Amino acid sequence: MKSIRRPLSVDHFVSKYNLQSFFPEALLSTARLIGMDKNKSIVTQNHRLSFLYCLVEGRLQVEYYDLDGRTVVFSIQEPLSLTGDLELFYGEEKRTVSTVKALCASQLLSFPATAVREYGYNNPVFLRFICSNLSRKLFDAS
Repeated sequence: MKSIRRPLSVDHFVSKYNLQSFFPEALLSTARLIGMDKNKSIVTQNHRLSFLYCLVEGRLQVEYYDLDGRTVVFSIQEPLSLTGDLELFYGEEKRTVSTVKALCASQLLSFPATAVREYGYNNPVFLRFICSNLSRKLFDAS
């Protein structure tokens, strides 16, 4: 994973997707742009998640490895999907259920989980955005 340290790049995606209308300004100020190469994992199954990720460019594959070593693909994510929303709101001590890897070169905004808890947990507009994303994932999986 490569950290891209160009504030204008973060601002570009915030503007492109109108994220300032969903994310509190204090939370947006903590965003970092992360570049992912093809086939690299951003989240690995059964690990603690420290960030909420927002895909802004590229495609991600959400997959699960069962005990027999078989891979089950849950979904393919496209921009503006979130990664880590389920774990973040399920509990701090919970570990990830799946592995998420880039299907092509991808860019994501990362938000520290501590900042999401501090600035987002009590913001109804942000929470509505999270609920909308979670319901879209559930609907797509059914």
